[in-house]
Amino acid sequence: SGKRMAMALLERMNSYLILTTTTTTTNLDDDDNNNYIVETIIPPKDENKRVGDDELYWIKQWKNYDRTISVPRLANLCLLTKKKLTKKQIASSFPTKQKRYQNEVLPLTNTVCNEKDWNYESFLKRQTSFEDLLHKIWGLSSASEQQQQPKRQERIDDASNSTTKKKDKKRASKSTNKKDSNTQQQLLSN
Repeated sequence: SGKRMAMALLERMNSYLILTTTTTTTNLDDDDNNNYIVETIIPPKDENKRVGDDELYWIKQWKNYDRTISVPRLANLCLLTKKKLTKKQIASSFPTKQKRYQNEVLPLTNTVCNEKDWNYESFLKRQTSFEDLLHKIWGLSSASEQQQQPKRQERIDDASNSTTKKKDKKRASKSTNKKDSNTQQQLLSN
């Protein structure tokens, strides 16, 4: 399912960060993976719920954007070591969630605490950092790199064709020089 895939990606990304940025030998594989849960930073809207202070926070932060599109995205997910969250905790405002995230040991969850608010800009910033991290781990290229790839390939092809043409010219020139040399030798021997 999507939730398991998200959890696996977040675990792998956190493991990579732990292994490459710390001197300790802590690895997520040493822990019981069943203790992790995934929480959305922006909670899904509950249409049946009365709008309270927490929901007003999210409405204010996302007033110019449709937050429902961003809810299931990887950049909006945090891997937590707590076993279960209440509905109130899931729907809580970002400042409340930040306090909980500060106690987490996973680096990607801790980085969320550096944000002042959780709005569209902070979401995009995290999404870009996730793309960069995925690129480092698996050698995947980002969307902008993929757009540049055909242009790079065209330049490589052009350079390759240019080199091939130069080599062909050299061969033709050598062949012509050889024929001229043979013709001169024949004339001299006659």
